[in-house]
Amino acid sequence: MFALVRDGSGVQVCSQRCRRPGIRQVRVQVELAGVCRTDVAVARGLIPVQRGRTLGHEFVGRIDEVGGGVPARWRGVRVSANPIAADGRMLGVGLDGAFAEELVLPVDQLVEVPDGIPSSWAAYTEPVAAALGAIQQVNPGGPVLVLGVGRIAQLTTRILHARGHDAHCHGAPSGDRWASIIDTDGLMHDLDPLLSRLVPRGVLVLQSRLSGARRFSAELLRERGARIGGAVYGCFDEAVRMIAGGQLDLDPLIGASWPLRDWARAFSASESQKSFLDPTA
Repeated sequence: MFALVRDGSGVQVCSQRCRRPGIRQVRVQVELAGVCRTDVAVARGLIPVQRGRTLGHEFVGRIDEVGGGVPARWRGVRVSANPIAADGRMLGVGLDGAFAEELVLPVDQLVEVPDGIPSSWAAYTEPVAAALGAIQQVNPGGPVLVLGVGRIAQLTTRILHARGHDAHCHGAPSGDRWASIIDTDGLMHDLDPLLSRLVPRGVLVLQSRLSGARRFSAELLRERGARIGGAVYGCFDEAVRMIAGGQLDLDPLIGASWPLRDWARAFSASESQKSFLDPTA
């Protein structure tokens, strides 16, 4: 099979041996995989990974082989997955990922995806689950600022609106006071300007994985009675239900799909829409 891997000098498409699933594992034929900022960071060497690691963690595919202990009913099922394994390692970083014709992963990480969902929508399962994880931390009833202008900020804002929140998306902190702020960009290393925009007992949710070291005033945090939380994944089954039920209009956030060999074009595309790699092309 062919896969997009990180080698000693960068990223390249390589031919690899097909794997067989082990106990409680399945093999998935990948239909489509979404490009994330994490993948770009791995490609640039900003997130170190083992040499030969296959990138990618957002995908939809179909199971073609099951290992021992996996019910036969899983064979032929269309799936996406939580990219975080039980030991905390992540697909495309600590484990071989989805920018490949196929991947092997534990059945416990899977979420079933209905056949009627377009592949580009189905491959959005992981980003929707990530946004749900951030949203579950906001204060109920108060206005929410989603900080950012890219597709992650737009997706998070759409989900907040679908949940009935008063949400606003801006590229910079405004002069208003917010019950909650979700930072999707991670570009501000000094968190004090964000904490100062919170109402008393407000919450700041850090959604970006790429923010690095960040600083804040403990005194300001205490004065405002604020809380800082890191986003974790929400429910993947709920993410699929929202996508399948048409609660989110994802079309404006869908970009082009590229063959694996054109990965560089996909990685350099605009942040406003998600690009995809198609291992079948």
